Amino acid sequence: MLKRLHPWRAWIVGALALLALVWIVETSQTFKGCINQSKTEAGEQTLYQRASSFFVILSRRQDCLGVFVHKNEGAITALATLLIAIFTLTLWRATDKMWKASQDQIELSRDVFVATERPWVGPRTVGAEQIAPNHPITAWVVIENTGRSPAREMRVHFQGDILAAGIMPPKPDVSQRPPKALFSGIPDWYHPFHQHHLSQANFDGIVAGKRVAWIIGRVEYRDTRNDPHFTDVCTRWDQPLGRFVPHDTGNDAD
Repeated sequence: MLKRLHPWRAWIVGALALLALVWIVETSQTFKGCINQSKTEAGEQTLYQRASSFFVILSRRQDCLGVFVHKNEGAITALATLLIAIFTLTLWRATDKMWKASQDQIELSRDVFVATERPWVGPRTVGAEQIAPNHPITAWVVIENTGRSPAREMRVHFQGDILAAGIMPPKPDVSQRPPKALFSGIPDWYHPFHQHHLSQANFDGIVAGKRVAWIIGRVEYRDTRNDPHFTDVCTRWDQPLGRFVPHDTGNDAD
């Protein structure tokens, strides 16, 4: 949540500066001498005269302030310049903090959108029937968008490979795949071993652990803000379990 900031430090500095200026004036010999002279004159007046000259005394105080300013014009100008500079710097720093806080809020809002509103496309299942020599490999991959918004310009490619043990299959290229949209909650099916018959040699190699059957895929798509995302899927056939299981590497998403 955005923390509300106020430039209260600048106003405190300004108030302290004003109090300091008043203290300097009130304690100066020039101002005090002028005021004392006015008090002496007022002390010699009657009560009626004091009451009637109240506003005259106020005017005299202003005159004393003018005398002080005239005699200390250079020092006052320098002090005022310094105080204005300090006040301006403090206000600028407070404003800068407010601006940075607003940028943090913008980033937070964007992160909330990414976490809650963006599409998330990934595999719902990678399934297969038990393999047998000289029979088609019946396997399927179902992907689904579990996010709240549609996946745009989605390109998908899943492929099945049978390779020698220790050789990783290459990551599929989706650049030539036709783009499409995938809306939330709708399953999307793929058959990576389409019309692939398992030879006896490959079957024997899989059983002996010398060859590996792979299903590997990649999904690329964009969200409603046009930000790119991807999902990589990498599974291998486990003969004792009779199914494809996730490989240690090659499964990633953003």
